[in-house]
Amino acid sequence: MNIARFSVKRPVTLGMLTISMVVLGLISVLRIPLESFPSISSSSVRVGVNYASASPEELERDITLPLEQSLAMLGNVERISARSGGNSSNVSVEFKTGTDMDLAVMEVRDRVDQARVLLPPDVERISLFRWQSDDRPILDADLAWKGDEGRLFDIVRKVVEPRLLRLDGVANVGIDGIEEKQLLIHLDQQRLASYGVSLGQLAFQLRANNINVSLGRVLDGGRRYQVRARGEFAFVEEIGAMPILGGDLKLADLGTVTYDYPERERFERLNGRDAVEVEIFKASSANTVEVAQLARDELERISAEYDLLDIRITRDRAEQILGELSNLTDAALLGSLLAVGIIFLFLRSIRSTIVVAAAIPVSVCCVFTGLYVAREFFGSAVTLNMVSMMGLMLAVGMLVDPAVVTLESIFRRRQDEGEGPEQAAVKGTGEVGMAVIASSLTTMCVFIPFFFLSTGRVSRWMGDAGLTICIAVAVSTIVSLAVIPLASSRLFRAGLERYDGYLKVLVAALIMSVVGWKLNSLGWDGLAAWAGTTGARVVETTLSMKPITAGVFGVAALALTGIGWRCRRKGMRSSYTSLLAWTLDHRSVTVVGAAALMGLGIWLYTDIEQRGTPWQSERRVDLTIEAERSFSLDEVDALFREIEQDLLTHATEIDLESLSTRIRHGGGSIRARLVDADEGRLTTM
Repeated sequence: MNIARFSVKRPVTLGMLTISMVVLGLISVLRIPLESFPSISSSSVRVGVNYASASPEELERDITLPLEQSLAMLGNVERISARSGGNSSNVSVEFKTGTDMDLAVMEVRDRVDQARVLLPPDVERISLFRWQSDDRPILDADLAWKGDEGRLFDIVRKVVEPRLLRLDGVANVGIDGIEEKQLLIHLDQQRLASYGVSLGQLAFQLRANNINVSLGRVLDGGRRYQVRARGEFAFVEEIGAMPILGGDLKLADLGTVTYDYPERERFERLNGRDAVEVEIFKASSANTVEVAQLARDELERISAEYDLLDIRITRDRAEQILGELSNLTDAALLGSLLAVGIIFLFLRSIRSTIVVAAAIPVSVCCVFTGLYVAREFFGSAVTLNMVSMMGLMLAVGMLVDPAVVTLESIFRRRQDEGEGPEQAAVKGTGEVGMAVIASSLTTMCVFIPFFFLSTGRVSRWMGDAGLTICIAVAVSTIVSLAVIPLASSRLFRAGLERYDGYLKVLVAALIMSVVGWKLNSLGWDGLAAWAGTTGARVVETTLSMKPITAGVFGVAALALTGIGWRCRRKGMRSSYTSLLAWTLDHRSVTVVGAAALMGLGIWLYTDIEQRGTPWQSERRVDLTIEAERSFSLDEVDALFREIEQDLLTHATEIDLESLSTRIRHGGGSIRARLVDADEGRLTTM
């Protein structure tokens, strides 16, 4: 292959290119956003209209049909469905795959505005909904105040919300559970009837006396003045003193006018105290981890400034993302070490192992560069998430396959045929070059169809994995045809055998350093916690294994032991030759055995439970409590307070970290968040 000859003849050029790609990969991995899952958006838009005191027939006739007729004129529409009932009308428009949804939403809004004149005049608001995975909050926090409840609302509105909105990358801050003061007018029906005043007259007079309008401009002495009529109410007493119908009757004579908190219809508490839930949403182009860290730091500063303010982070997507990516990184690192160990076990050459091992980090860095280029120059929405990192982890084994094939061909020409290191590198690569390329293209053809699957959300997920694997396979092919020949031509030179012992010590020290670094990051407490939780569960699961499962594992262990004993006694190559000769002499038995294994696999596939996403346990317990309809809100609140008090009293025994409560008429829910599994003594199972 010309690329192999170029790499051998131009070592400095190829070395600089390789180092440049590694550096670009390290820079790219810092610039690619970190997410939990790929970004997914729906291809449908829902138009919702609330219209109180209307029957389903009226909703369909007056609202649904005019909206449907107007929206039917849109282009690229796949289907239009509507539902009328429950004092609301909902029309959903599903667009064809590949439609620019940002432009489609604008067209839907225009069509709705055109149909507005056909709707009843008392329709106040028309809402448009489009589901996107990025619309989920990145951080949820419960805020409780240890003093006056009214002070909590002021702190949230005047301090917490403005300071969070000023952070870079924060698009919106949602607040749930806050109660604000309202102007309340409680009228006496008997007085209204005795004075002959209707509610319509009162509403009209309140609107007429609460105005702030522009009266135009006044020119005086060459100067121009803006004139406004300001007749808005400034105090509650002014509203109560407003004369009714131009007589001596005042609004306060017909009822009471107050500025106070309305009657509560629900309660939210954190650890038994009234709380407010704050949800933080990020901008579409912002990094989830960075924005969540900024928000967390700001909340910590606010908590330090107000001693009576209790802030608990109930959900942080950044921690989830970092934890999942850390687990995948550890799994990929362990897989790489095992792959290198297996290669050394079969090749029995430390220099050959180093050549193949060097291909893994170089290829991984080049993959990150490819992902960044796909985002910036080809409009791809790929991010570093669970799916793309899983694809990279699966591709770790594929990264070494072309390198092993190329190295074996070079090694055979160098050792068996006695060729020089450079000649063996060029000719050995040339022998297997086309086979390596064909094998890589075959692997890529399996995942390329994922790019054309766009009829569901799962296909969007698999697209990230497919892109990562295809880039990894292409990069590993280039590395095996360029970097491997260069490294082989330098490490397979005569006289370097005397350094094999030092190389083994160096590689062993490097592996031990990595293992020690991971153990140090866990610490003795972490190891003890792992042994008490995960280790205990492994032992418990093993001891509670069913007899059939234990028998299968026992037979498999005996078979592996027998194979290992034979390979050690007669050699692996001799054992494989004997097995191959036996299968060729007993072809019918081999075919029947292969068919039996395939049938067993099909039966197991049909017997295994199938579901869209795997079930994952969380360190929390949700309780939903329903009360009789005859119970008042205060009675339901008293019931929940007893439950909260009981749980908080035994918090240490049940590994309880925090308790969030939501109460409404007819019942409510309690969410108990537990301490981390490494710190707790109980499981959620």
